[in-house]
Amino acid sequence: MARFFSLPWVLTVPFVFNLVAILGCLAYVDHRHHTKLNGGVAYLFWNNKVNI
Repeated sequence: MARFFSLPWVLTVPFVFNLVAILGCLAYVDHRHHTKLNGGVAYLFWNNKVNI
């Protein structure tokens, strides 16, 4: 039972970490290249993260 409940955490933590890393890379690449589409997406994500 305990193992069943701990399994989703084992799968979720790396996924969230990778997602944040990917968003960070998109924001960095956008900042370097000034692309509006990725910039808008990264801007919304980072603003939501900071506001929360």
